[in-house]
Amino acid sequence: STSSISRKTQQYAMKWKAVLFEANPDVYSELKNSRPQASTFNGAFCNNTDKQLTYSQGAFFTSDSKDISSVNATRSAKEMSAVTVSCLSISTELSKLNIRHADVIYISVSGNAFAVLNSFDFTQISVSIWVLDLDPLDDYYEPISAKLTDYGYVKAEWDIKRWYAAFCRFVIFLLLVILLAPFLCDLVE
Repeated sequence: STSSISRKTQQYAMKWKAVLFEANPDVYSELKNSRPQASTFNGAFCNNTDKQLTYSQGAFFTSDSKDISSVNATRSAKEMSAVTVSCLSISTELSKLNIRHADVIYISVSGNAFAVLNSFDFTQISVSIWVLDLDPLDDYYEPISAKLTDYGYVKAEWDIKRWYAAFCRFVIFLLLVILLAPFLCDLVE
């Protein structure tokens, strides 16, 4: 698939190391098995007051049993079988791996993207490019934009998704040329 080719390109040709975070314990198990070369962490990015969350039947709960993953929640963690999920900080976990610089950090979350960014210590790790999967109508869009601007980042004028898709097509084209070159030379002779 294109995504596995792009992952291989990133890992081997570009010599990038993948560091992946996943809060959902079920998805984390699949992620760990499908990306054995990557450093993986099972944990959530939480508000500063929380040290861990409880995960049960597709929802995350704070220590006071408040469901933080669905808007109209009426259930509590005590009513269901639950798993504890640690709260993490991107910069702390990267520091444990002796990573002081990241070329690209890509954030795509279904919850509070601002909590992810707030867990990052800009003095510990330098980042060249932040890619955030955000909707401009999202409540966190403006605070995230302001925080990144405060640290000297500017919004790109180009669409990174279109650029990355073109890059992947180019890599596939190069691989095909390399693989087919011996056959094409035989045809010419």
